[in-house]
Amino acid sequence: YSPSLLTTEALKMEIDHMVECLETGKTPRTGGLQALRVVRLLEHADKLARSNKCWMALPFEPLPAESEEVLMDLPQPVAN
Repeated sequence: YSPSLLTTEALKMEIDHMVECLETGKTPRTGGLQALRVVRLLEHADKLARSNKCWMALPFEPLPAESEEVLMDLPQPVAN
């Protein structure tokens, strides 16, 4: 027995879902805070892979309540 697996890239599926939600007003499967946490985890995993270390402490703080404002460190635009 071999299970049927999706061959569509996961990120493309998430982007398609977000576009559908924006166009139809549907509620996304996951919220912005969960997405922010995933991005932070992926960034941490990337740093770990580049550092050749076998482990690092995860940088998680408790998620704020949905009503709280979340401040993000966004990259600054590059001056021309």
